[in-house]
Amino acid sequence: MAYRPMDRIWTPADAPTGVVPVALLKAHMKIDGDDQDNLVVSYGDAAVVSVEKSTQRLLSSRACTLSLRGLPLGKCPIELPGGVVSSLTSVVVDGVEVTGCTVIGHSP
Repeated sequence: MAYRPMDRIWTPADAPTGVVPVALLKAHMKIDGDDQDNLVVSYGDAAVVSVEKSTQRLLSSRACTLSLRGLPLGKCPIELPGGVVSSLTSVVVDGVEVTGCTVIGHSP
């Protein structure tokens, strides 16, 4: 079982704008013309943020920070939210960088 404390703080970097293509959004909203493109994109971006917050899954690849109050005992795996993890750039414990950490598999 993976370590997943309830008080963890998961902070993804800001989502890039336009994750959902504007043409797809306009087709769904039945909007013709380009005069409302900025508004449509902002609605799409807000939807992406809402889905990511409620599911703790990222819809686009980007950096994230996971903050924990402490580490599990032994070699218990730590669940990384956000979906598939492509790389782990650093692990810092009490201000000290820890080396030798690897990603095995991906979060459920």
